Amino acid sequence: NLSDLAAMGATPEVYTLALRIPDERDDDWVAALARGLAADQARYGVTLIGGDTVGGGADGDSGPAMLSVTASGCLARGPALRRGGAAPGDDVWVSGTIGDGGLGLRVCKGEAAGLDAAQRRFAIDRYQLPEPRVELGPALIGTATACLDVSDGLVADLGHLARESGLAAEILLAEVPWSDAAAASGYPEIERITAGDDYELAFTAPPDRRDAVREASRTTETLVSRIGIMRPGSGVRVLDRSGSPIAVSRTGWRHR
Repeated sequence: NLSDLAAMGATPEVYTLALRIPDERDDDWVAALARGLAADQARYGVTLIGGDTVGGGADGDSGPAMLSVTASGCLARGPALRRGGAAPGDDVWVSGTIGDGGLGLRVCKGEAAGLDAAQRRFAIDRYQLPEPRVELGPALIGTATACLDVSDGLVADLGHLARESGLAAEILLAEVPWSDAAAASGYPEIERITAGDDYELAFTAPPDRRDAVREASRTTETLVSRIGIMRPGSGVRVLDRSGSPIAVSRTGWRHR
């Protein structure tokens, strides 16, 4: 929810929560959930304004815990950022580092050898506790021409942006930013850009707005990297270090 608001350039304000608590979840579980929500409220400046809470089911079949959150925010200025709006020749940018969410899942599944304890902890936190770019999104209003968050995978999400803009996105794999943990993991680069769960912002902006993008990066203390260009056409092309296209069989998560 917060990452989606950031991708539209909105500042999160309030949220509602519908919560189903199974019978087997005790008071300690509820207290831990409340502490986590309180920490996020303080970190992101959001307020819980309502919702609903129900207990377990009948006949001893309580079912799983269920949480449904709806967050709302406000635009301080200008129209909201949307997926459509990129123009041919626009730069493609991404915040933070890519592939850490997928790496964290691998660590949780015991599939990422070669990482030290700090790198494993970093990857797990990036997967389980992603930090939405709520400062960067609003700073891009008036500069970015299109924007969305990277949840399905960088290739898949840039495909959404390209489709809504009626263009093709070209990614230079050598320019995609990696964390030290991802670089040390041996996790294939093509899988890093298709794994998803990074919750970074991918956006486009005209070349003459590069200084404005860098200023937004500086003022929000958020790393941004220029990783490609928008061109006439459709779909997403990934180019290797020699400029040759790379076949991508799986672009990311597909919503059915």
